[in-house]
Amino acid sequence: MTEAKLTEAQIKALVLGHLRRTGVIDRNTVIANEFRLGHTSVRSDLAMLAKSFIGVEIKSDLDSLRRLPNQVAAYSRHFERFIVVVTPRHARSLDFSTTAQAEIWVVQQDGNLEPITERDAKNSINYKGLMTLEETRRFFNVPNAKNAGSVSERDGFAVSFKARYGKTSETFWERVRGKRITEESLRHLSRFKDVREKQQLAKQLRTERNMQWSSIASLLLKVA
Repeated sequence: MTEAKLTEAQIKALVLGHLRRTGVIDRNTVIANEFRLGHTSVRSDLAMLAKSFIGVEIKSDLDSLRRLPNQVAAYSRHFERFIVVVTPRHARSLDFSTTAQAEIWVVQQDGNLEPITERDAKNSINYKGLMTLEETRRFFNVPNAKNAGSVSERDGFAVSFKARYGKTSETFWERVRGKRITEESLRHLSRFKDVREKQQLAKQLRTERNMQWSSIASLLLKVA
């Protein structure tokens, strides 16, 4: 039998666990699971606001490297630090000339993460480009606003990012306190988890009602 391959969710959990153990992130870090990079079509697998704004792109064995050059270019414009995590299969065919701006980590089947390239310099990014138009107006373009002209672009972005993902991040950190981070832990990072659960419950109730009505209708037909 072949060994089961690590899924993207499992790799995400391994990355978060590694970053927590090494002190890069902690319970004050705000985390987004799947974060759209400004007005592009690119989504980072993980985005974390710690001492630096960190992005993570994961390439499991089920992924291809076809889009990686464009993704690296987008990440370099939107993250101060970003990491590309690949499996050994991808590491063997990786074109390092297209990933010079990224840190490259290899995830082994046993879960061990091995950095194979590093990058110390922080990228210079356009923080306003990461904010919605409403957020930009709120922090920078409102005449006579209390904070107008006194908030740096990074601070304005940090406040808006925390407003979007702070609550789910608090829940995540509370649930993993003293525990290993697993793929199941990631569901707490979903801003729409409660909505989805309610939708699933409503769908289940509708299905049950339909089944009940079908049973009643069948009985009535037999009686008739």
